[in-house]
Formats: sequence, structure tokens, C-alpha cells
Amino acid sequence: SNGVFSYSFIVRSVDCDPLGHINNAVYANLTEEARSYAAHCGAYGQFNSLATLEASECILSYVGQALPFENVVVRTWAEKSATNPQLIEFRFDFFVKSKIITQ
Repeated sequence: SNGVFSYSFIVRSVDCDPLGHINNAVYANLTEEARSYAAHCGAYGQFNSLATLEASECILSYVGQALPFENVVVRTWAEKSATNPQLIEFRFDFFVKSKIITQ
């Protein structure tokens, strides 16, 4: 691992579904934005050049929700895959008010 990078944003109402939660598809966009910005800032160290490639897979586990106008903090880091050491995984945790909402 190269350390953890934090990126924050305010939930926009247009990113929410009719129930007022961030739309599931928006989370994928947010991981790409956080990953791109972390790479731009050099946060992934030796894996920075790989962070500019398109993601081949995005898996999210929802454990909470973010509502319009809440501040969300995304923590991201890179690590070698536990199942295939030739692959690099870019990991993300989303937090609202210090509580994890996705991972």
C-alpha cells in the first residue's frame, strides 16, 4: 500500500434518486473522479501510472447512505491483489460524518 488519500465533495441533489440517496451509478463516477485526482496528486506512488487506465471492474458494498448536501469523504489507496499479485486494486471507502457508507 502507498498510504491513504482523502478526497471530499458535497452531495448534489441531481446525483440522488427519488428516495434522496446517491444514485448507485454515481458512486462509480465518484470513485473514478477520486482515483483520477489521487493519481494527479501522486498519491498512489509506484501505481500512479496505472491509475490513469480505465477500471475493469467496480464492486461496491453499501452499508449506509449519503443524502443531498452532505459532505462525503472518499479515502482511496492502491494495493496488490490478494488473489493475483500481478493485478493492482484501487480501493475506496466513502464516509459521511465519520461513518462508513460504502467500501
